Amino acid sequence: MDIIICDDDSFTLKLTGGMVQKAIENVRSRDVLRGHFRDFSEIEQFLRRNPGTYLYFMDLDLGRGQMNGIETARRIKAAWPSSKVVFVTSHGEKTIDIFRSGVEPFGFIEKNPDERIMVGEYEHYILMADRQSTPAAAGEQTENACQERNSGPDAFIEIPIGIDEQVKVEIERITYVEALKSVAHNVCFHTLDGSSLEMRDTLQHVQEQLGDRFFRCHRSVLVNKDCAVALEDGQIRLANGEHVPCAYGRKKEFMTEVLKKKK
Repeated sequence: MDIIICDDDSFTLKLTGGMVQKAIENVRSRDVLRGHFRDFSEIEQFLRRNPGTYLYFMDLDLGRGQMNGIETARRIKAAWPSSKVVFVTSHGEKTIDIFRSGVEPFGFIEKNPDERIMVGEYEHYILMADRQSTPAAAGEQTENACQERNSGPDAFIEIPIGIDEQVKVEIERITYVEALKSVAHNVCFHTLDGSSLEMRDTLQHVQEQLGDRFFRCHRSVLVNKDCAVALEDGQIRLANGEHVPCAYGRKKEFMTEVLKKKK
């Protein structure tokens, strides 16, 4: 999946291009950085000449008077639904606005002055996109299993984000849920795209809501069985490359109840 980057600032665009290119080389991807664009109109002109599905690294704020990153992503995905958009922003709190918009992001990157951190973030999403766009051999377990669509009334969970306001999150996109040590009786939902949402609740109650598709791998962690890929050094590797702890007393059950059933 080739890559497009979009930012209204020319200096940032050039800097980002260099970091993305470095990330491509570091992970030895065959992806190509196809273009640097400042707004939707430039992207639209490119897509007319080069139609297709791309991985986008999209600045959330595209300047005064310009269509913002959310609306730009909405238009891109309306024409090319398989497009993957990673939002890059200096304001992590704005991820809530994206959830409210209904645009399904592939991920989020919070801008950081440390180039090594930023390159690492780009590497992460390039590898994720490559894995998801590579067809698996017949009968082979794939890391895309986590994204198989479910249907029915239990396909979503509603998470409150304010007074009388909730967002619906697809259960299949939740990779794990953890009880927060820093805030009593609060849990945090983590999703495939790297985003997270907190709410006041107990892990036990959340487990009852999510059902048996989630496994209690640790006293403070529930993991999505479909997203679990392997057990490595006492940690469970997830489909998006993240790791969560697995308690020593739960390893055998995890191997039997989760991994062996996938084979």
